[in-house]
Amino acid sequence: MHHHLPSVCRLPLHLPDEQDVTYNPEVETAPEVIRRAEIELTKLTAFFDACHNFPQQTSDLLYPDLPIPFTWHNAGKAWLPHLMGVSVGRVYFCPPLAGERYYLPMLLYNVPDPTSYKALRRFNGVLYDTFQQACAARGLLKSDNEWDACLMEARQIQSGCQLRRLFTMILLQNNPLDP
Repeated sequence: MHHHLPSVCRLPLHLPDEQDVTYNPEVETAPEVIRRAEIELTKLTAFFDACHNFPQQTSDLLYPDLPIPFTWHNAGKAWLPHLMGVSVGRVYFCPPLAGERYYLPMLLYNVPDPTSYKALRRFNGVLYDTFQQACAARGLLKSDNEWDACLMEARQIQSGCQLRRLFTMILLQNNPLDP
């Protein structure tokens, strides 16, 4: 019915082994679902695989830009180079109160062609324990620009009460430089 160009590809965010899993409990049990071979394959982990498998095409490629040269094949759960057409990537919004998951997109927007979660946490030869530490080491947390951008994005989709709660969480959990 509608022809929208370019198409928008939603790009999920999840921490290691915390991806969403859907199943029908009438057909499968939880242990059966966990044993599925493809359980760990998501658009994000497949991005890491694409960076590993297509190094020339992914050099300097960021996660949000992935749908431009690649297309998602749901049957094989893999990103493959585009044969034709183009899509735009849209990374899911993640509020600061999500903890470590909040820092993951900061890295995905700034670290080109990572091959794993560890590659995102590595900077200047040092493997940091958390995504927040990796962001700080890269200088992504030196100013309040990220908090300002977060509030500007959130004001588009959240109510006044939710914005106040978000601002409070930023103050309590993240210590902005200029509250």
